[in-house]
Amino acid sequence: MFADLSLHVKCGEALLLREQMAWAKLAYCACWRGLTLPDSGNIRIDNVKPMHSSHLAI
Repeated sequence: MFADLSLHVKCGEALLLREQMAWAKLAYCACWRGLTLPDSGNIRIDNVKPMHSSHLAI
């Protein structure tokens, strides 16, 4: 689905771990829309407007 995810997501270093793929998808959407994600990895879902609502199924 996100073949080039590893090339695109640069706002978090642990995002590409397999068990964190749901967060990585959300981060991909946020990065794509030019939003800044917090370094802590904590994010409020209502502050992010992903490309597809299915990415919120974490």
